[in-house]
Amino acid sequence: MIYFHLTNQDEEILYSDLPEIYYDKFQKCSVKNETFVFNGNKHRHGKMGNEHCSAYLLTNNKDVVERPRLFKEKLKVFLEFVPTIKNIESRIRTKTTTHTTRLLHNLRTLNAHNIQELFNLIPESELRQKKEDRKRFIEDKVKEQIPKMPSIILNLMKNNAAIKMEFSVFGKLYGTKEKVKNQKHNIRKALMNVLHLFFQDFTDRNIFVEIEECNVEISIDYEILQVALYQLFDNATKYAFENSNIKISFSAGGCTFDVKIDMLSLKIEDDELFKITQDGFCGRNAKKIKKNGKGIGLFVVKQVLALNNVKLNILTRIDNECTNIRGIEYEKNRFVILFPKNLVV
Repeated sequence: MIYFHLTNQDEEILYSDLPEIYYDKFQKCSVKNETFVFNGNKHRHGKMGNEHCSAYLLTNNKDVVERPRLFKEKLKVFLEFVPTIKNIESRIRTKTTTHTTRLLHNLRTLNAHNIQELFNLIPESELRQKKEDRKRFIEDKVKEQIPKMPSIILNLMKNNAAIKMEFSVFGKLYGTKEKVKNQKHNIRKALMNVLHLFFQDFTDRNIFVEIEECNVEISIDYEILQVALYQLFDNATKYAFENSNIKISFSAGGCTFDVKIDMLSLKIEDDELFKITQDGFCGRNAKKIKKNGKGIGLFVVKQVLALNNVKLNILTRIDNECTNIRGIEYEKNRFVILFPKNLVV
């Protein structure tokens, strides 16, 4: 075996796979290259450093033990690669921090939305003034605003579903890489389970969603499917044209079973089509109407579906239907989820 131990100028460990039984050897080593016998076996070890760190190598590999020049080269190469290793570590840490920061920001935002929904129903200032019988006060407030309750409940349900989605995305893509757990699900029912969360959003914008009948069952990780559908419908509430229809249809192709979502939505420019599923990308028209978010919706859809070997295709200008409102162009776009035939039960 060959073991490496890397420390910085403050003797903090940057990397080590050195077993504890050799720690004493490491502490006492002060040369670049020497042999010693430990537990009846011949070993070779050595230290080498620069202005940034110190590298230590220990081995009981016979080929390396008997070739001091080879040992010295390995130690030298290890030390030369330290900047690269540190750079990779820094990039990984930055990427992890970015994902964690994004998760926390999104969760705080969703939690704030939930709190605001409740305080719209029961003003916080009034609630604080009620030192006694707060339960009766809340009951009276709810009775006064019965007409608002369906919208409030739907919004709370959608926000809570979004919170669950955030944890699912983090766990599947960035966390401990949770296992994909395929189970049988009716595809239309799965669509409806997510779609109903956006009922109020589509109603407010006078968007009618038509979904074909379908009895096909798919073997898929339900969380993955929910995350993908949630992001697609969330995008639709923002970018679909008001007073329009969204049609969801199903078809079986040669090697895939396809779910097609057709909508009159913001024009996707030709040079944006291959970028639109990249992390952080926002289209020009989305920016014009100031509805550009973090640019992660379709990126997440593509990434989570790939965990189940499912693909997302985006087709633009599928017919001649187009609309221009105050300089903002809308065209008929199609978002296709392609399930491999082996996932169809």
